[in-house]
Amino acid sequence: MSLTSAVMKLEEAKVSEPVLSMFWDAIYQTLYLQYDTNQDFMPQFQAAADKLLRLSEEIMKAQPPAHQEA
Repeated sequence: MSLTSAVMKLEEAKVSEPVLSMFWDAIYQTLYLQYDTNQDFMPQFQAAADKLLRLSEEIMKAQPPAHQEA
């Protein structure tokens, strides 16, 4: 799964705005600010993306089930 589809899945699950905002902040911090310029970029990027995907999965697990109207 890509980060784009992970965010879409969180939005579809009606994750609260504060949680989505924190996830976007985590994406920014992880993908744009946490790199060692003395190392190859792509392995660092892939590790960061994998970490964020795991975080999105944990958010989904913690998300209470949506109330369904009858």
